[in-house]
Amino acid sequence: MYEIRRISIAAILLAAGLSQPAFSQANVMGVGNLTCKQLIDMGDNEFRTASIISWVGGFASALNMVSMSSGRPVRDLAGIEPEFITKPIVAYCTKYPEKAVFPAIEAFIVRLPEKEFKLPMKP
Repeated sequence: MYEIRRISIAAILLAAGLSQPAFSQANVMGVGNLTCKQLIDMGDNEFRTASIISWVGGFASALNMVSMSSGRPVRDLAGIEPEFITKPIVAYCTKYPEKAVFPAIEAFIVRLPEKEFKLPMKP
């Protein structure tokens, strides 16, 4: 329990520092650390798609862990098609190539539907 609280606090502190461009932060890695121009320059291919989906899934899962530990609703990731994830992020990056990718990912995640999380019943 203590470890979950430590992780939650770390995630909150990370979120509080997001007013700076994500690509200037050493604690952000992967697609979230790129500029939009770098993401667009990757080309429209499976690698870019997989990179975006992987980063969105990992980041959303981490935020959901924080939400679960504090009794708040989680973002529903079930059944999301890859194009539904990549299309708005690529559109943002095409429009704002000088910006970081992270704000587009964050904006996508906060628009996902919320649901109450319930622990599975033990048999």
